[in-house]
Amino acid sequence: MPQDETAFAQFYARQVNTVYRICYVKLKNQMDAEDVTQEVFLRAMQQPQLWGDDAHAKAADCDGIKSL
Repeated sequence: MPQDETAFAQFYARQVNTVYRICYVKLKNQMDAEDVTQEVFLRAMQQPQLWGDDAHAKAADCDGIKSL
């Protein structure tokens, strides 16, 4: 796996549960929460500067969720 893919996979693994929980609490619907979680990570794929910094990434995830 190329380095970028590995970095994104690690970022995803660290953040996916938090992002999903935030989405679910806000939307109160499993399917919608899954869709928005997917959209957040699709957007995050375009921002590799976020993948290594957990504090910054969490803030960015929340911003991504708010904008959807």
